[in-house]
Amino acid sequence: MAAVTMHHFSGLGAPFVRSKGTVSGGVFRRDIALEESGQFTDLGYVRDTGDSFHEYYDGELGSIPEEYRVMTFQDDVPEEEVSEWAMDLAYDMDEFFRQHDPQYAAEHPEEHAAKEEIYENLMAGRISALDEKLAALGQTQEDYLPSEIEKFKDATGYEEFLDVAPQAIRAAIENPDQSHVDEMLAFAEQANREYEAELYGQQAAPTPDDRETGETVRTPRGTFHVTDMSREQMEAAGYGFHHESEDGKYLIMANGSRAFAIPSGDTPEHTAPEKLTVLVVEPMKEPYVKEIDPGLHALQAEVGGDIAASYPFDDPVGLVLNDEGKLIGLDLNRSLRDEHGEIYDIVAGTFLVVGLGPESFASLPPDMIQKYTEQFKRPELFASINGQIVSVPVEPENPLRTAEMTLEDDYGMIDGIINNGRRGKELEKAQAEARRTTPEKKPSIRERLEDAKWECAEGKGPDKPAPQKKPPELGDL
Repeated sequence: MAAVTMHHFSGLGAPFVRSKGTVSGGVFRRDIALEESGQFTDLGYVRDTGDSFHEYYDGELGSIPEEYRVMTFQDDVPEEEVSEWAMDLAYDMDEFFRQHDPQYAAEHPEEHAAKEEIYENLMAGRISALDEKLAALGQTQEDYLPSEIEKFKDATGYEEFLDVAPQAIRAAIENPDQSHVDEMLAFAEQANREYEAELYGQQAAPTPDDRETGETVRTPRGTFHVTDMSREQMEAAGYGFHHESEDGKYLIMANGSRAFAIPSGDTPEHTAPEKLTVLVVEPMKEPYVKEIDPGLHALQAEVGGDIAASYPFDDPVGLVLNDEGKLIGLDLNRSLRDEHGEIYDIVAGTFLVVGLGPESFASLPPDMIQKYTEQFKRPELFASINGQIVSVPVEPENPLRTAEMTLEDDYGMIDGIINNGRRGKELEKAQAEARRTTPEKKPSIRERLEDAKWECAEGKGPDKPAPQKKPPELGDL
C-alpha cells in the first residue's frame, strides 16, 4: 500500500504530466486512478503497490504476540473493556454449549440467565470449570473459544490457585477439616514452580493435580484420586510409597500431607499375594517348613509378639524373632556362634529363618531351607557352669519320651516302656527274697484282747476257759 497526500484528481498525475510536458486534463487522471485501483480518503490518495501488509496490533491487548509481551496486569485493561469482552465470550460459549451439549440446554432453559452465569464466572476468575467443559466437548487450544479464554486469562491476570467456587469456600468455613486449603496451597506451589521454570527457561515438571484422571481408588485407609504419573515422576515430585490397594492395581503415594493413587504397572488380573515360605524353629523341636501370609501381622503371629530381625549369617537370610523374648521369659531355643564356635547369643522363643528380597523379606530358597534345617536340627539345653554358658544338644521333643523320663527308674532304658530296665528287674527279685526270709508276724496281746472283746459282744463264749493267773510266790517277789 502507498498513500499520497492529495484529495482531488487535479493533483493526480501532476508529476507525470510535468515530466512529459503533456496536458490531457482530468480524463488522464481518472484513468490513472482506475488503473491503479486507487481511492481518495481523508488522509489522502491510497493505491495498492502489491506489497504485503502485516498487522501487528489491532487495539486488542490479547492480540499482541506472546514474544512481544513483557507482563500483563489486571489494571492494564479498562474495566469496561473487560466486561464487554466477558459478555462476548459468554454469548459465544452459551451458543456453543447449546449446540453441542443437550444436557446443558436442558439444565439452562433460560438463555439470558445462562449467559449471565457464564459472564459472572468469567469476571470472578472462575474459569477452570469452563475450560473443563470445553475440553470434554473436544475443544483444544487451537479452537476459537479455548484460545480466546486463554487471552482473557492473560489480560485479566487470572490465577489458577484462586479459582475456587463459592460453595467450596462456604464449605471450608463451615467444616474446616474438610476444606480445600491443601489444594489451594498445591496450586500456589505449582504456580511458583511454573514461574521459576519460565524464569530459567525450563519446562515445569508435571504435578499429580495436573495429571488427575478423574477416577478415585478406595482402600481401607481412605479414598484417593488417581493420577497417571509414573512412580519415578511421583518420587521426583516429593512423594513416597505409602501402601498398595487390596487388589494390587494401584500404589498410594504420599508426601506427608497429600496422597494420590497411581497404576502399579502389574497385570490387570492381579491375584492374591504369594505366600512366604519360611523355616520355623521352635524350642525342643526339629525345624519345619511353613507357608505364611506376607506382612507384619503374620510374622508377629508366628513369633508371638513384636518382631525383631537379625542377620547373623553371610547368606541372604535373616532371623525373625520375638523382640522381647528374653524379657518375658520365653524358653531358650538355639544358640548363635561365632567363627570359632563360641556362643555369643541365644535366641529365646520361636524364630523364623526367612529369605531376603530387594526391599523386604522373601521366601527361603530350597538350598537355604536344607542348610538351616540341618544347622538347627538338634534342640539345645543351656546351663551356666563356672560363669560360662554351655549348650547340650538333645533329641527333639517326644511326648511319650517326656512322660517316661518323668517316671522311669532307669534313665538308661528310655525306650517308651515304663520301668522295664535292669533296675526294675533287680527290684522285683529283691522284694521276693525279702518276703521269703521275713518270719510270719504273730498278733500282739493288745490285738488278741481286742478280738476277745469283739467275740463277747457278739454272744460267743470263749472256746476254753481263760487260764488263771497264779498269785506270785513269796520267793518270786
